[in-house]
Amino acid sequence: MLKVLTYMLFLCILVSGQINDKQVVASELSYEPVLAKFLTKEKSAPVIHPIVWERAASTPSTPDVVVWIFFTDKGISSKEEYRTARHETERQLSERTVRRREKVSSKIDFTDLPVKREYIEAVLNLGAKHRTTTKWFNGMSAEVPLGRLEEIANLPFVREIRLVNGSKREPIQVKRDVEKPPVPHQQYQLDYGPSLGQLEQINVPAVHELGYSGDGVILCILDTGFNLNHESLQHVNLIAEYDFINKDGTTANEPGDPRTQEDHGTSVLSTVGGASSGNLYGPAYGASYILAKTEDISSETTVEEDYWVAALEWADGLGADIASSSLIYINWYTYEDMDGNTAVITKAADMAAAKGILVCNAAGNERDDEWFYIGAPADADSILACGAVTENGQIAFFSSSGPSSDGRTKPEVAARGDRTYVADPSNPAHYYNALGTSYATPLIAGAAALVLEAHPDWTPLQVREALMMTASQAHNPNNLYGWGIIDALAAMNYGSTESKGDINGDGIFNITDIKMAVDFILNFRIPFHDQGWAADCNDDGEIDVIDIICIVRLSLDDG
Repeated sequence: MLKVLTYMLFLCILVSGQINDKQVVASELSYEPVLAKFLTKEKSAPVIHPIVWERAASTPSTPDVVVWIFFTDKGISSKEEYRTARHETERQLSERTVRRREKVSSKIDFTDLPVKREYIEAVLNLGAKHRTTTKWFNGMSAEVPLGRLEEIANLPFVREIRLVNGSKREPIQVKRDVEKPPVPHQQYQLDYGPSLGQLEQINVPAVHELGYSGDGVILCILDTGFNLNHESLQHVNLIAEYDFINKDGTTANEPGDPRTQEDHGTSVLSTVGGASSGNLYGPAYGASYILAKTEDISSETTVEEDYWVAALEWADGLGADIASSSLIYINWYTYEDMDGNTAVITKAADMAAAKGILVCNAAGNERDDEWFYIGAPADADSILACGAVTENGQIAFFSSSGPSSDGRTKPEVAARGDRTYVADPSNPAHYYNALGTSYATPLIAGAAALVLEAHPDWTPLQVREALMMTASQAHNPNNLYGWGIIDALAAMNYGSTESKGDINGDGIFNITDIKMAVDFILNFRIPFHDQGWAADCNDDGEIDVIDIICIVRLSLDDG
């Protein structure tokens, strides 16, 4: 054990000063090949993932396939080029984004730099139709003629080609009530109307009574579209909106959209941020909103995973604090892929956490069908996957179950997703009851906004921890409820008790913690799970080589 720790310490000293920015210029690291891989990655073998051909074979009538095309590098070949690119990128980020990232010590790094334009153009010149660009993963998505896939794969800078996976539309039927349900007696400053029950279940009115409403917090909602004409949405403070499907700035229905395109997103937005006295309040009715239209409901084989990733990167640049998504992606994935490290959308959710954004995502409505389990990105290890309960606190029959395929407890938390009172998108003065983890998710995201308003210095993982550790089953989590039904007031008053250096939360400092810290720094992975930024052993706001040395010393002292 001591020999291993000594070796790890030697490795830390060897690379000290070289890895603080995660990405290092290869020419400076010729003596250390393991670090040079940050700027240039080798081609995969094979370049074209087998599932791409499987998809093509299953849909022979479709001449094109929608794929991710990832590149080997970003065209940076000198230290000066790298520094210049970083400075230019930082200059373009909003001041709010920079401040939010400072909370998690997330500097501008290689993942923030733009994709090399010449690479994109070379792919387009081979007949591909551009969909989105991802700087976080250094690539693009495109519709590609099957006959040109090999040519694109043979380009020297194309590292890998993978399928853009699709979402599964929720089979749950909305329950439309003609009359308002009875409202229990209430003594609050706000008249919650029929939405009182879903808010009292998660102790939101008590937080509202203290003057919190989400003010100063920015939420990004990723969904099908949004109609702000409903009476409960007239007050919404809209910062930005973008339609990633039609590539314009309108998220409401447009000519050519299905009639119900905007319905799901509208009802979800009302659940988190609605405000209509005597009818409905969302937990974060005082927050500001960024709206992203990412899901095209017109296709039977929807492929909008890439739109979701693009929207999250866009929201990052605008300073979003929380992202709420009521979509899951399982088409062309298997349960084994729900391991927190396979789906692109899952890796994007974890990367958002590393950059200071808390992602709240629906667990899914699959427990009563053959899939049964959560879907991506609910398998991510640094987000809040949200399950649904009934008004009596019982798990909803449809709420997807955990665990993730690598054995982690899922979902994290739960809220009302059965008979949730929401705005009716088809009638600006009407409401109805809806079902789905889609509606539990915005309730949880709204509660997270209240916690963040009360503690603006908290990181995403601290907010996540507070909600989980104060939920109804925090001492006995399981794969139906997770840590249980959240309690917004208790979460707001939560005091973090994490141990510095104990990254995996097992109560001791040992080689496992060291491996996780090294994995983060060298491979840019997010290994921290429920312990948040316990890897910041010396409390300097950085996660770097000094922290690994600190953990080594703790391990030796412990032993």
